[in-house]
Amino acid sequence: MAVLFIGAVAFQIAMSATSFQETWTYAPHLSSGTLTAWALLFFAHVLAPFACLFLGFYVATVRIWDRRAWLLLAVLLSFGLAADGANTRDEVMAWHTSFKHLALAFRSTGVYTFPFWLAAFAIYFPEQAEWEQRHPVWKWLFLAPMAALTGLMSLVRTAANEVNSPRLVHARDIVSRYWTVAFYICVLFFLLVLSLKLALAKAPDYRRRLRVLLFGIALTLVPLSGLDLLSRFLNIEEDKLPSWLLVPVFPVI
Repeated sequence: MAVLFIGAVAFQIAMSATSFQETWTYAPHLSSGTLTAWALLFFAHVLAPFACLFLGFYVATVRIWDRRAWLLLAVLLSFGLAADGANTRDEVMAWHTSFKHLALAFRSTGVYTFPFWLAAFAIYFPEQAEWEQRHPVWKWLFLAPMAALTGLMSLVRTAANEVNSPRLVHARDIVSRYWTVAFYICVLFFLLVLSLKLALAKAPDYRRRLRVLLFGIALTLVPLSGLDLLSRFLNIEEDKLPSWLLVPVFPVI
């Protein structure tokens, strides 16, 4: 765990430094636009990723034998990397070190397996539902295809960055479309499963934990998903959306 933690922190420090350097290069003079860009960068590339890192590893360390803690770590690591963003042509390939290959694999896997971890966490948190305990195979009817698709997306993106091949780029673009659909399906699955658990829960503590989790996830994923859908509809990158739309969202994260 220590190696993973050190590697994840080192990677995030490098990515945060790169983001701030690029912003300063293209906006050398302070202005309202520069300050807004720096505020967004701070939330997306520093606050959210590092908060996810430290919280995830803290929980996994305290409850090291609890698989739910490891699922939470996977969800938070993936979410932190997703909030940080990942360009089609990954910036890490410009690094002059052999670690860039490991960093590329780490980033691709972290970003694109997020839907799977989110769906798995919904099944196991705070406890497995009665139907899942009676029929443990059922969950894999949903999780197995998601694991295959998210794993394939991670692999294809890594390969497309490592090898300059039009075929790999085309394959990445095709798989990416299916991955996007899978992402929204997993978000809906997460909200639906936890809502059903909440409706059927009887223990007060059980209900409290579910309410807190549902509220927190909805507060985070709904605005982010809305921005993603809007950027796709307008055919522009998310960071090119109006600042008045972006600024209120990132503090919520």
